[in-house]
Amino acid sequence: MECADGRLAALVDNLQLSTIGPDAPCPPPLGGGIRLTFLARAGGPPLAVAQGPAACGTVQFSVGGKRQPTLQLTGSFIPQVRKLADLDWKVP
Repeated sequence: MECADGRLAALVDNLQLSTIGPDAPCPPPLGGGIRLTFLARAGGPPLAVAQGPAACGTVQFSVGGKRQPTLQLTGSFIPQVRKLADLDWKVP
């Protein structure tokens, strides 16, 4: 059975690249969001970080501290993260 971290990484990996331009007039996101930090070992440096939702429903993504192209959030992404991480809270 794959660990939750592997399934969370697969969720991020399956997000499509955003086609929204950097100068698009997007409203700021409402409420809070989530930040997924992937580590090779507890207390180690982040291998990758996914954070969202950002403006226009995007996810900011970095690998090894280097920003990567923005990803497009799907409506099922946050509920799937909550389920896989066994979190019982709502993100607006």
